[in-house]
Amino acid sequence: MSMTLEEVNRHSNMALEAWRDLWTENCLKNKDKVVNSHKDFLNIYRDKTIVLFSYGPSFEDNVREVLASDVMTNRDNYKIGCVDKAFRPLSERGIQVDFVLVADGSVSAEKWLDGVEDKYIKNSMLISNIYGSPDWVQKWSDIAGNKSIIFYLNKDNIKTHEIFGPLADYYEVIEAASNVGNSLVVFSAKIFGSKKILLFGYDYSFKDKYYGTCDNSKRWIYGNLVRTDLRGDLVKSTLNMEFSAKWLENYIIYALERYSSIIINYTNNGLVRGREAMEIEVKIYK
Repeated sequence: MSMTLEEVNRHSNMALEAWRDLWTENCLKNKDKVVNSHKDFLNIYRDKTIVLFSYGPSFEDNVREVLASDVMTNRDNYKIGCVDKAFRPLSERGIQVDFVLVADGSVSAEKWLDGVEDKYIKNSMLISNIYGSPDWVQKWSDIAGNKSIIFYLNKDNIKTHEIFGPLADYYEVIEAASNVGNSLVVFSAKIFGSKKILLFGYDYSFKDKYYGTCDNSKRWIYGNLVRTDLRGDLVKSTLNMEFSAKWLENYIIYALERYSSIIINYTNNGLVRGREAMEIEVKIYK
């Protein structure tokens, strides 16, 4: 799925217009927690396969698949990362996440971290946009210390990083990845240096539930597109979800060319091509 520069800039400007005030506030709250640099984490997982969990409707099925695989019996060979909303459900299933990424400036730690045992936070790193939710940053700071927190800024065509970098006196960037799940992929390839990344829960569409477990509140509000998914079923999606799926498919090829990282979508549902299609395309580009 291809994207035009006009399409990319339109989505970037929409996000900036909607969130600028909150992002400004969050930058000022997070700036004192910055103690790490990306260079301290470059290629630390070069020799590991990274398993990434987003929080689409396939999440529960995908968790069962991973629990039954050698990921859990050979943990020394794997690292596990997830998006913010998947952290608690994974910990509830006894899965220790190595890192979690929060990009949203408004995602609530009170809602999404309530009940998580401290040990799961102590043994994981938090990756946060510098204008991400400051209550997540504070939670990690209180329990695991600031050395467990890595910040980043998105570098995009409309130069958002030049607006918010000076506010937090912080300038380390990754590609603007359109959403939290895609940012997780970028960090795994570009910073952590993994050569093999497996994706789970990356649906970018939904039927009965919007999120991976039980929260269906958004499906009536945002399901404004009807698309055909990988299984040939009619599903609902949104402009942002569809854009993010396009972005991810393009990045899979970019990461192979730029970082020699093979990224395979094991969700096998939703809008992003599954493992078989991308394995064929990866072979073409290798």
